[in-house]
Amino acid sequence: MRISLPSREAVGLAPWWGWLGGFPGAFYVATATLVVGRIGVAALLAVSVTGPLLASLLIDHFGLLGVAQQSITGAKLAGSLLLMLGIWLMVR
Repeated sequence: MRISLPSREAVGLAPWWGWLGGFPGAFYVATATLVVGRIGVAALLAVSVTGPLLASLLIDHFGLLGVAQQSITGAKLAGSLLLMLGIWLMVR
């Protein structure tokens, strides 16, 4: 099944922030292309997983975006630090 493109009117009704989604993706692709030769694929994937994971810890801790607040525990903090240590060891 093929879905047709939206009409001009429908595109104009999109919220302003709806247009911002492509920029982070393009930035990630450009940055990954530039650094993969320097740090390697394994380190790039480790950073790609650890970054959003740390962001999710902050979102949970402060209860942002309407999610239930879950404090950062010692175990979560230790796990995050181990992830960052692992990345440091990989690029070192």
